[in-house]
Amino acid sequence: MPVVNKNLTGSVMHGLLQTLAGSAVIGLLMLGNETLLSLPIIASLAATMFILVTSPHSPASRPRNLVGGYLCGMIGAVIARLPEAFATGLPEPLNPVSTLVLTTTLAVAITALLMVIFDLNHPPACALAFFLVTAQSPPVEYLLTFVFILLMSAALQILRPFMKDLFVEKPVTNQPDSTP
Repeated sequence: MPVVNKNLTGSVMHGLLQTLAGSAVIGLLMLGNETLLSLPIIASLAATMFILVTSPHSPASRPRNLVGGYLCGMIGAVIARLPEAFATGLPEPLNPVSTLVLTTTLAVAITALLMVIFDLNHPPACALAFFLVTAQSPPVEYLLTFVFILLMSAALQILRPFMKDLFVEKPVTNQPDSTP
């Protein structure tokens, strides 16, 4: 089994330019980190950037999946946090860790369910839901995250004709993998 991606041969320049461009975008997000987005949210956006840069023509990179998936993540986070909003004034739960486990699990489950219902494919959206709940992000962070997603999607639409997929998916078979 080769160590180096054989599909990259002859495309090293594409790989270099595409990954540098994606890294630059994440770097710009990090520059405004203290005033714009929390680190966990940027981690979710970095996972998205990896998909956009390495597989710009894949289903997960399509604007509908990208924007729709992140909307599902935000909706999942909001729904998962609703019990907290109604619980103000009530006694604290006996175990705050179990509350966190419940809300994060609920946020990810709702996000995944919404993506399945609406046929959206963008896995980092589940990470966003998780991080929005754990960070107890304010509404402005939801809005800024959505603006960044729109900007990333628009940039990809402009650059997509010049980009190529850096990974080539192997066909899925029901045969067991023969590699040792």
